[in-house]
Amino acid sequence: NYPGMINAFNNIGNIYSLGGMQQNAFNYYQNALKYSEFLGDTENIANALKNIGIIYTFRNEFKLANNNFLKAENSYSLVIVRHSVGQTTVQRPHQQHRVKLISNCGR
Repeated sequence: NYPGMINAFNNIGNIYSLGGMQQNAFNYYQNALKYSEFLGDTENIANALKNIGIIYTFRNEFKLANNNFLKAENSYSLVIVRHSVGQTTVQRPHQQHRVKLISNCGR
């Protein structure tokens, strides 16, 4: 059941990300992306690319983050990206940065 696996990969990735284990989250999001692409599931492709982009923001790899957000926006479903991208808050112990990633989502 590939759709169920994709949801599981994304959910497990989310749990790892919330727990601060970004590399583990990244690996699960990559698996979600692989299976989503195999099925041609554009909504889950966009979701996985968005999640991968968020991981890159935690790594301070903003160019890679932006590239993933743009791929999600330009090539796949805009619904998820417009809902989630605008501004992301990156939280680290004792500090908080607001990072403007994409403005107007290509409008």
